[in-house]
Amino acid sequence: DTPFLHTSARNTNAIRLYESLGFRLRRTTSFLAAKAPERLTDGRAAVPVG
Repeated sequence: DTPFLHTSARNTNAIRLYESLGFRLRRTTSFLAAKAPERLTDGRAAVPVG
């Protein structure tokens, strides 16, 4: 088994630390985040959907 770590490409301090410990960049991955719409107390969407 090979240990591995994940960090943001913007986290250069972590990347430098990991490289100093012998880890190397193997691949990059893109992530996408979405925020679900908030709901009113009765369950209806707070903003029109669709």
